[in-house]
Amino acid sequence: MNGEIRLTARAVADTLARRLADPGAIPIGDRPGEPRHVNISELEAGTLARGHAGISLLFSSRAVRDPEAATAAHGHLQRCSQLMRTVPHSGIGLQAHVTGLGFAMLAARSTTGGYGGALKQLDRHVTRAAMALCNPAAGLQRRELDRFDAIGGLAGIGRYLLLRGEQVAEARDSVLDTLIGMALEATDASAAAGAGLPGFWVDEAPSPFFDADSDVARHGHLNLGLAHGVPGPLVLLSLAHTQGIRRPGLLEAVERLAGLLVTWAQYDAYGPFWPGFLSRSEYLTGSLAAARTRQFRWCYDTPGVARALQIAGRAVGRDDWPALADDAVAAAVAVPAESWGEVGMGMCHGWAGLLHLLGYFTDGAHATAVRTSRDEIAARITAGFNEAFRFGYRPAHADNPHGGDYPGLLDGAAGIALALDSYADEERPAFPWDAALLTA
Repeated sequence: MNGEIRLTARAVADTLARRLADPGAIPIGDRPGEPRHVNISELEAGTLARGHAGISLLFSSRAVRDPEAATAAHGHLQRCSQLMRTVPHSGIGLQAHVTGLGFAMLAARSTTGGYGGALKQLDRHVTRAAMALCNPAAGLQRRELDRFDAIGGLAGIGRYLLLRGEQVAEARDSVLDTLIGMALEATDASAAAGAGLPGFWVDEAPSPFFDADSDVARHGHLNLGLAHGVPGPLVLLSLAHTQGIRRPGLLEAVERLAGLLVTWAQYDAYGPFWPGFLSRSEYLTGSLAAARTRQFRWCYDTPGVARALQIAGRAVGRDDWPALADDAVAAAVAVPAESWGEVGMGMCHGWAGLLHLLGYFTDGAHATAVRTSRDEIAARITAGFNEAFRFGYRPAHADNPHGGDYPGLLDGAAGIALALDSYADEERPAFPWDAALLTA
C-alpha cells in the first residue's frame, strides 16, 4: 500500500465525515433553485441504501478511534427512526427501512452498547416479513428478484438475522431453509422437454429498460450479480455454515450455486469474468447468444461474484473456488482502466466498491497486482474530490445520470468514505459494516 495515498485517502474520508456528521444538514427532496433528483427523496431518506441509516454506518465504524463519531451515528439513527414514522409504506429489505435500520443499530451497538429495546422491536417486524417471504404460497406467485436478493429479499434479510443470533433463530432457519429449497429446485422450462430452470429463475427482466419483445422480458432470466442474483444466497448459506449452523441440504445448495457460477464463467484475453444474467435460451443451450462486455462493479460481474466464491470456498474447504476468484480479480485489474467504460465513484457500481472489494484479494495468488490496482483506484477517488460539491462528489444514479449530492451508502459520500477508510486502515473493523453488501 502506498503510504502517501493512504494518508490522502484518510484525509478525504475525514472531510466527508465532517460534512455528513450533522443529520440536519442532509438535504432531502427537491429544494428551491436546485434541479430535480439532486438530493435523496423523502421516501429514501430513512433507508440503509441512500439515507440516514447508511450514513450512520460510517460513524459507527469510526467510533472506536473517535468517540464523537458515536454521537453522529446516534443522531442519524434518531433521524432515521423519526422519518420511518412518516413513510406510508416502509421497505422491509436490508437496503430499505426496517431491516436496514436494525442493521445500522446493530453496528452502533457493537461500539457503544444500547439499542437493545429498539432492536427487539425491529426484530419482530423483520421476523414477520421474513416469514411471509418464506411462506410456500410466495413461491406460487410471480417469481421476482425482490423475494430472494440482497437488496430487498431473503438474502439480505437473512444476513441481518445471522448477525442477530439465536434470538431470531426460527426466522433465520426458515430463511435458510427457503433459500436451500430454491437452490435445489428445478422449475418447468416448457420449451425443452426434460430440462428445468433453476429455482432462482425470475419471471422478469433484469431492469425495466429491456425491450418488451426481448427473451428476458418474455421469459425471465437468471441473475448472476451479487446484488440481485444467486451469489447473494450463496454468501448467506456459506456464512451460516461457517457460523456452525447446520440445515438439511445446505452443503448441497452451496455446491449447486457455486457450481452454477463456475459453469458460467466466461473467458476473454484477460481471463475469467461473469455475465450479469442469462436468458432462458442461453441457460437451456449452455452458451451465450452474444458476447458480453465486462462490468466493473459490486452489484454485477467479477468483484462481487469473486468475493461470493471466495467466501463459499473457504466455508466448505473448496480451494478451487477461491482460486477461480483470484484469477478473475487478476484478470479484472489487468484490463486497462480506460477500457472499463463508465464507472462512477460510489459503492454500488463505482470505484469505491471496487476499492473495497479488492481489499479481500490482497493476500492471494495475485497480491502484487491487486495492491497496485487498489493504490491506483484510491488515487483516482481522492483526485476526484471536489471541494465545491456539498459532499465532495456527485455520483450518478439511475434516476439522475448527471449525478447529484448523494450522502448515502450505495451511491453517495458515506459509501465512498467507508471505502477510503477500509483502504487506509490496516485492520478489519470490529463490526462487519460491509455485511450490508453481503461481502462479509
